[in-house]
Amino acid sequence: MAGLRHKEVWTEPTPAVREVQEYLAEIRRRLFNTDWDVTAWRCTKKSCSGRPHEGYDYPHARTQQREPPGDWRVFLMLGGRGSGKTWAASHIFSEWVFNDTEEGEYAIVSPTWRDVTTTCVQSRQSGILAALGGRQSGLVTSYTKSTGQIHLANGVTIHLATSEDGAVRLQGKNLSGVWGDEIGLWTDWETAWDESISYSVRKGRARIIATGTPKHSRRARRLIRRLIDDPAVRVAQLRTIDNADNLSAGMLSDLEAIKGTRLYRQEALGELMDDNPDALWTLDTIDPYRVTEVPVLDTIVIAVDPAMTTEGDETGIIVAGAMTVDKIRHMYVIADLSGRYHPEQMASVVAQALETYAADRVIAEVNQGGDFIGSVIHAHDPTIPYATVRATRGKALRAEPLSVHYTLGRVHHVGVYEELEDQMCQWSPGDKKSPDRLDALVWAAAGLGIIRETDSVAAYLSVFEPLVALAGERVDTW
Repeated sequence: MAGLRHKEVWTEPTPAVREVQEYLAEIRRRLFNTDWDVTAWRCTKKSCSGRPHEGYDYPHARTQQREPPGDWRVFLMLGGRGSGKTWAASHIFSEWVFNDTEEGEYAIVSPTWRDVTTTCVQSRQSGILAALGGRQSGLVTSYTKSTGQIHLANGVTIHLATSEDGAVRLQGKNLSGVWGDEIGLWTDWETAWDESISYSVRKGRARIIATGTPKHSRRARRLIRRLIDDPAVRVAQLRTIDNADNLSAGMLSDLEAIKGTRLYRQEALGELMDDNPDALWTLDTIDPYRVTEVPVLDTIVIAVDPAMTTEGDETGIIVAGAMTVDKIRHMYVIADLSGRYHPEQMASVVAQALETYAADRVIAEVNQGGDFIGSVIHAHDPTIPYATVRATRGKALRAEPLSVHYTLGRVHHVGVYEELEDQMCQWSPGDKKSPDRLDALVWAAAGLGIIRETDSVAAYLSVFEPLVALAGERVDTW
């Protein structure tokens, strides 16, 4: 039957089929006849802090969390961590799907499958199911996690997708709207935004709401910058402090500890930070030499930079290794295990990392408070191989030689380490805030022999000496 093509034949439904269709439509209308109010999350005051007031005796949306008026295609909602952006977006999106009378299709896109299912759909605080009233409202008729679909009683279908594969499952669909969450963390954002979403959102008002805390250390910062600079995009800036009523005292204390830094502007104010002109690193010195797999290394160390306070400071824990390539030592950053730990927790993390990564030894700074780290680690396990480094110079002088090795392509990150890279690219030598992860990175480099305590001017000369030699001159090493 070569050359025979399938031909779609449209016929009028038989009376029996039409009767079934009308019956299902009536059931759908009855199910959707609910008392649930999808607009109750916001009041009608022109300006509102979101605190209870007359007519709304419960916490509700702040002015900045509402959908902007007028005709627009993209609404970008940037915010600090815990600023309420995801909660607001889920409620805006719930109004879209609730008010759809044409059985349209919509989509939610997140960085990973876990993000889209647990945060955007199932979260009891900010998920779309909660925004639609949960099971008791009757608005949601089915949610199938395995297939990534939500069906509503009014005939609307919501598709779930991730940026990991460029949200390709959305290509070819006729979508009425999309909610893109945490776009600053999207990996294949070019495919997801420019191909899968932009060309699929084409029915009805065809709107996109994008939310996230912009990350300087992620490639998707280019997407956020493009949207911010586009005059047709509506942009809202949400501050974490404005949502203080709904946050724990511990988180607010953590934010207070970094106030005044570039990190605060990113994490608490939701600002997209461009390269710091005073920083020793930029992503352009990290990205080109990033790798995806750990090679065979001759030495692996676990470097620890102790937290000096219990109020906001982290214990920096960096796992790194080294190997020699053409007589030059190359360093590989394998893991960032930094965090806020009690001493016993820190010792447990270090001991586990020693086994997991088959590390040769633990390296720690002893400049402040004596050899506290060594005492705690050996109290946990006296057999752990341990060495110390002692800082005799300022942070800038310690970090400068290592930054040169990055510029020369001798340091490689195995994967992406968001918090570490943010610290590297945002920290200025004049900053007072201790860069715990960065300090641990420097101790790792010292423990691997990549840098030495005496390195400084000599490290910079190593960059220029080959160039000068080509010109027939000789440079004496200081």
